[in-house]
Amino acid sequence: IEPFNGLMFRTSLSWERRHKLENTVHHSILGGKAEANVPRLANWTEMSANRILKLQLAFEYTPCNYYRIVDNRKVYEETENPTISFSYTKAFRIASADRSPAYTKIQAGIRQTINVGLFNKFIWTAEAGFFYNRNGMEFPDYHHFPTVQRTSTKRPLSYGFFLLDCYTFSTTERWAMVNTTWYTPYLLIKYLPFFRHKKFDEGLHLRALATPDECPYIEASYSCGVEEKARVGFCMGFEKKGYRSLGVTLSLA
Repeated sequence: IEPFNGLMFRTSLSWERRHKLENTVHHSILGGKAEANVPRLANWTEMSANRILKLQLAFEYTPCNYYRIVDNRKVYEETENPTISFSYTKAFRIASADRSPAYTKIQAGIRQTINVGLFNKFIWTAEAGFFYNRNGMEFPDYHHFPTVQRTSTKRPLSYGFFLLDCYTFSTTERWAMVNTTWYTPYLLIKYLPFFRHKKFDEGLHLRALATPDECPYIEASYSCGVEEKARVGFCMGFEKKGYRSLGVTLSLA
């Protein structure tokens, strides 16, 4: 729903009956066996069968966002104004169920793209949130972060983490996350004679995450490619104890 220009409002009400998933390979021509499909968390426990009734309310607002009409449809123009988001999730306990989680989740965020001069671009996002009134939460109810540990992804390098397992820092408490990206035509290798006139840009990325268990986790990356469409990134991760990991990521967004 769009109550007025620049404001997008979403709401949903769902009833779910949930069971744990199994991941098993019975036969393999190469003789291999599938790994257990479970999170690598110290406090992880298998989800019991449960039911949940959940209400979600969310909005995004971009002030002074110009638009045009294309084929009788409203299409927003690119803007340097920040987009503010807020979401409220309420899970109600179902009295007739043997197990039924209940909690309240609040989350807020902001994102912005700023053109600096003719060719430089700065992108930043920040979000934070917390749970309260928690009772019997199951693993699908945790807050999970955008992580990719594979060498290729469809996610742009300006958002998320690229050296973590999918559920490494998933939390039921509170969190804060920041992503910053700087794209520029000339930074390092474009100053070399062979690359000077090639049609690609370079980028620097800095990402940070804070939770009660990890404060902070940081990833720093250098990338080269074509805007957010195709990039190769070289990433290094640090945790509160120091260096954590190093990796390479191919992004085809």
